[in-house]
Amino acid sequence: MKLRYFSYDDRKRFEALYQSGASPKALAQTFEVNLATVYREIERGSSGGGEIELDANGRVKYSAERAQAAFVNALKNRGKTKNKK
Repeated sequence: MKLRYFSYDDRKRFEALYQSGASPKALAQTFEVNLATVYREIERGSSGGGEIELDANGRVKYSAERAQAAFVNALKNRGKTKNKK
């Protein structure tokens, strides 16, 4: 397993495989990442918050665009501390 970030192209491929019914374990093997990384990626690309959207396979819906936006936002906030009042 190698330590790396998913690129936007990786996320689009991940989305296609996930929507076609690939299991998290198969995704981990395909992308050569830990199974926990797959679950974090699914969470990053899910609707989050209130209502949970399900895909045609009855699983949490994943969006590569949403995951990429969350990743970019996390990069912007990296190293910043929250103001404590």
